[in-house]
Amino acid sequence: MESKNKSYLITILIRLIGCGLLVWALGYHPYAYYIMLRWVVSVINVLVLIIAIKQNKKLWMIISGIFIIVFNPIFSIHISRETWHIIHVVAAFELFVSIFFVRPIPKISVKEIMNTRLNIDELTGLKK
Repeated sequence: MESKNKSYLITILIRLIGCGLLVWALGYHPYAYYIMLRWVVSVINVLVLIIAIKQNKKLWMIISGIFIIVFNPIFSIHISRETWHIIHVVAAFELFVSIFFVRPIPKISVKEIMNTRLNIDELTGLKK
């Protein structure tokens, strides 16, 4: 299998795993599971954000940025369990839909995605 196709399949697999973990979170689990979930969902949304930046998809930059903030494992948001269930379903839907709308361009490999340096000026639209 070609390296770039493999990269594309890996990004799909990563998002599907995220979807599965989010749906699984609707059950009752130890608190450590939800801490791990915050890390995983945040990292996956950073991946989506980087791909969206490469493709200049501003809506997806905003959407993934919101989920990075909501699932931020360092500065946790404390809300009710029922509200988290809704957020988990919406986040699973977001990751699933992102597979179709935020697809890596074949010339971008996972290695290139991981080596991308985020430029704040590009994100905010400010020029130097």
